[in-house]
Amino acid sequence: MQAGYDAAMRLLDVPHNKQPAGPVADAPMGAGWLAPSAMGGKFSAMCWFFGRDLYAALGAKVPVGLVQTTWGGTPDQHWSSPDALGACTGRGDPWDFPANFTDSVLWNGMVVPLLRTTHSGAVWMQGEANARADGRQYNCSFQAMIADWRAKWHAATDGATAADFPFGWSQLNSIGPVVKYSNPPFDPASNNTHGTLGEWDSGFPSIRLAESRTLAALPNTFQAVIVDTPVASGSVHSPFKQVAGQRLARGALGVAYGATAAGKVAHLVDPVATGAALSADGASLVVTVGGVPMTELVAKVGAEGFEVLGSCAGAALCWQSCKITGSTGFTVTVGGLPGAPQAVRYLWYSSPCGVNQPYQCPVYAPVPPLGALSGEDHPLPLGPFIMKL
Repeated sequence: MQAGYDAAMRLLDVPHNKQPAGPVADAPMGAGWLAPSAMGGKFSAMCWFFGRDLYAALGAKVPVGLVQTTWGGTPDQHWSSPDALGACTGRGDPWDFPANFTDSVLWNGMVVPLLRTTHSGAVWMQGEANARADGRQYNCSFQAMIADWRAKWHAATDGATAADFPFGWSQLNSIGPVVKYSNPPFDPASNNTHGTLGEWDSGFPSIRLAESRTLAALPNTFQAVIVDTPVASGSVHSPFKQVAGQRLARGALGVAYGATAAGKVAHLVDPVATGAALSADGASLVVTVGGVPMTELVAKVGAEGFEVLGSCAGAALCWQSCKITGSTGFTVTVGGLPGAPQAVRYLWYSSPCGVNQPYQCPVYAPVPPLGALSGEDHPLPLGPFIMKL
C-alpha cells in the first residue's frame, strides 16, 4: 500500500518565511516535491491522511499533490492580506482590529509565493491563537481571509484556479480539563456586549461558532468537527490526526469532487442542529438534526452536553444542564428543563465531552466508511451549537 501512495502522491513543504516588510514573489521551497516515504515524517499528519483518504476513495486513481504552508500557533491575521484585514479594521465595532492595524507577515512570505500555483482547494487547521478576542473578530477575519485568498488566487492564475475554490477546515479541538456541568448563572445585562446569549465571549466556543457561521456565509466550504478527539493531557495538539483527515476528506469528496465512494455517498460532512422546540407538554426539548443522510442518530441516554437557558433556583437565569432522555430518527430529546426556557446550547465549553478520551461526545451520526483505511472512525459527532427557542 505504501508503494502505491509513493507512486501516486507528492508532497511539498514550504519553509517558514516571515516577511514583515511586504510580499515576496518567491520563497525557498526546501527539498521540493517528494514522495511520502521521502519526507522523513516532516509533514502535517492531518494533511497526509486527508490526501491518503482522498486518493483511496476516488474511483479514478488520479495523482494527488499536497502543499504544506504552515506555522503553528499563529493567528489568522498573519495569513491575511492587507485587503482582507481592511475588511475587519476600524469600522466602529468594538471587536474590529484597531484603525491602521497591519500584519500579513506570513501572507507575504508563505502565501504570496504560491499564488501562481493552480490548485483544486485548500484545507485549514487553526483558530486557537485568535481565541482571546471577542469571537466576532474571527467571524469577520476568517471569512474575509477565505474570500480574499479565492479572489487573489483566481486572478494570479489567470482563472485556472476557481474563483470559489473549495475551502475546508477542522473546527477547533478540545483543550484543557474536562468541563463539569454546573448550571452557570447568566446575567443578560453583563453579557449583552458579547451577543444576546453571551455567544461571542472570548474562548474556544466562540471560535467554533465563527467557523460554523462561515459554512453558511461562504459557498463551497466544509468543516470537520473534531471536538471529540481530546487527549488525557488536555493539550490542544491531539494525536488523532487520522480521524481529522478522514472527516475533511469526506467534505472534499463532496464539495470539490462531487464524488461517491464505493457507491456510497461521500459528502457526509457535518451533522448540524437545524431546530429545537418544546414538546407539547413543555416538559422536554426536542432537537432536530440534519446535514447528513443517515438511518438514525445514536445518542447516549443520560449523558450531559445540552444546556437550556431559563429560570433556575437561586438565579434569575442559568444555563441548566439537561440530560438526554431519548432519540429517534433525526431528533434528540432532553429533559429536566428550567422554568421558562429561552435558548439551548450544546457542547459549549473548551473541553465539553466529559472525559479526556476520544469519541465520547453524546450524539453521533453513523455513516458508511470511506474504505478499508487504518484509523478511520465512522460516526460523525454532532457539533457545538447555540440557538434561541
